[in-house]
Amino acid sequence: MSIIWFIHKQIAASVYHLNCVAACVVCLLLYPELYGQESILQARQRPAGSVVTIKGIALNGSELGAIRYLQDSTAGIAVYPGGSSPSSFEQITATDEVQVTGVLSTYHGLLEINPILSYQKVSTGNSLPAPIEKDVDALTFHDQGRLVRIRCARFLGTPGYFDAGSHPISTSNGNKSTVYLEGNHPLTNAALPEFTIDLVAIASYYDEVRLLIRSESDISSSDCFHIVPTPVQSQITETGFHVSWVSNETASGFCFVQDEDGSQDTIMLSIGEQHHETLITDLQPAEFYQIQVGAVNATGDSAMYPAIPMTTKSTSSGSVAIYFNKNIDASFSNGSNPDGTSFAEMMTSIMNLIGQAQSSLDIAMYNSNRPDIIFALEQAMQRGVRVRYIGDGGQSNSALDPLPDFSILFRNGDGIMHHKFIIVDPHDPELAVVWTGSTNHSTGQLSSDPNNAIVIQDQALAKAYLQEFEEMWGGSGNSPNPLLSRTGSAKHNDTPHLFQIGDIQIESYFSPSDNTNQEILSELQTAETTIDVGLLLLTRNDLAGAMVDRVEDGVRVRVIVDDLESSQSPIQTLNTGGAFTAHHDYNSIFHHKYAIIDEGETDALVITGSHNWTTSATVRNDENTLIVHDRDIANIYRQEFEARWAEVFSSGVVQTSEVSPVRISPNPATDIILVDSEAPVSSVTISTITGNVISAEITGDRYINITYLPPGLYYLNAQMASGHLVKLPFVKL
Repeated sequence: MSIIWFIHKQIAASVYHLNCVAACVVCLLLYPELYGQESILQARQRPAGSVVTIKGIALNGSELGAIRYLQDSTAGIAVYPGGSSPSSFEQITATDEVQVTGVLSTYHGLLEINPILSYQKVSTGNSLPAPIEKDVDALTFHDQGRLVRIRCARFLGTPGYFDAGSHPISTSNGNKSTVYLEGNHPLTNAALPEFTIDLVAIASYYDEVRLLIRSESDISSSDCFHIVPTPVQSQITETGFHVSWVSNETASGFCFVQDEDGSQDTIMLSIGEQHHETLITDLQPAEFYQIQVGAVNATGDSAMYPAIPMTTKSTSSGSVAIYFNKNIDASFSNGSNPDGTSFAEMMTSIMNLIGQAQSSLDIAMYNSNRPDIIFALEQAMQRGVRVRYIGDGGQSNSALDPLPDFSILFRNGDGIMHHKFIIVDPHDPELAVVWTGSTNHSTGQLSSDPNNAIVIQDQALAKAYLQEFEEMWGGSGNSPNPLLSRTGSAKHNDTPHLFQIGDIQIESYFSPSDNTNQEILSELQTAETTIDVGLLLLTRNDLAGAMVDRVEDGVRVRVIVDDLESSQSPIQTLNTGGAFTAHHDYNSIFHHKYAIIDEGETDALVITGSHNWTTSATVRNDENTLIVHDRDIANIYRQEFEARWAEVFSSGVVQTSEVSPVRISPNPATDIILVDSEAPVSSVTISTITGNVISAEITGDRYINITYLPPGLYYLNAQMASGHLVKLPFVKL
């Protein structure tokens, strides 16, 4: 008796039987194994929304998060316990054989079973399928969920460390892919291998192929011919630049040069060496070129590095203006000065840029409540300027309600659109400008919250920011294309990173695609004399550890943070490691994201932009960062830092008195501090910046021994006989 005959028979019976049929159909939908289990390959060929039952060997456990990848003899598939899926599915580990019934769905191009309607663990301790050997450019949709082996690969971010998020790799033929780690991955904080490797991974997908490794055992060394990361660009002029690279064997080098129109030239170097270099000439100013280097060894094997975007110098003026919305301490000036130190001057810089735009204005701004800025953009549009705007959909943007006449894209999803930049006329070398920094376009951010902005007149840099904007926008059109929009971890590392702007060398990085955290880490590791850091918050222990390492080599490190609660672990690392830390505890939000390294030295630099030193900024948020190699600009930022540092150390009285009745000296101190009080003190304690209380005692009526304290920032808490509490910060050297 067929099931179809049975259904027809029941329909002919009665309403009661119709109810039975409905229940039966539901059972069939929820439990298609009644029809019989199918292979994973057969299931993959069904449309999204289908209910399928498959059986396979689990390739992973919790090291990849909640998702599990199952593979049978025909194919592999992702299984994600979303929605009302059984919570016990998280107990599935690698080598378990599992039968799963669930709904086929897609997520950013990954075909998966989600939700799970039912599952059964069939057996444990099974052998894993043998990985199929493929190059990364040969991986297809049908390889999703399978174990693959990638031969002769290298991690491009070396030296560096495994971290949550994407890690680019390349194979010896110059093809590129991404290894992705979840936040709780067992390899987190392990050093990236700097040698050539063979890689076993699960082929996955998130808008493009990415490889999931499960443990250190998925990586093995490989003795093969390769280009050692990373080719170096230097001597940038308006008509060319120098490129150097290294092969791990003696070989003859070559270089492909492709311009923006797709035309390609080849430069052959016949010398058999490991170090290769060439001067590329006859190029155009502010043009982006794809540079792919390689080499051929004595046996005729070739190796290539993935193409890298590089740019020539523009013919722009290269002028750089620096704005703060708070006062600075000019006593630290070397003769250099900021272009503004007030709300009015920072606002004027924004309005002037909007007013001078001739053809286009592209704005990426986390949030805005300034209708005057939006009105100025509408006026620009009315005089013929194309205006495009990207905001974060999850934030308050009251200035954009009601929606203005120009085109707007609100970014939603995992992470936030945290940029704060304006691009003006990027296709005109004389008018192209980038305005960026730490400040959003809100009244509090522009007036009361300490922030900085940097304004650069340079066409090449403006074109790089335009490329970032249009990747999020979804193209170069007047209106956004959400279907083509790439944000967060879906973005590509596809802009030049090194710019010669006038006499200043500036690096540009966008998060999370460009491995910005590693670039910040590398700069901290180069510090020789001083590191001064001003941050909203610091959650990256690797960055704190790098600063402590420099303290051990005699570098003075000072860090101001606002959000102390979120920053506790790195701050504790800094305090115990001998760095000086300060908590900016005011009604305003200390919103900077900058670092000043080796100020006063020839190679001084500043790191600034929208990128907080957090994991979210590193792996999911849209951010921009500039590293400015210039002694005078570093000095200007130091003037701002010293003013904020002094603010922290001048706010002594916590509760009642307007003028502190207690003073301490010396400050900083090494062994003893002297307490000078105009009124009786009943008791004293010392507390750390994180609030831990340390006992203290005044001896000889006026002295406190602090020799036992590790170097760092502390507070002396003086309880007055009157009942008032006075809290005074001091530094122990």
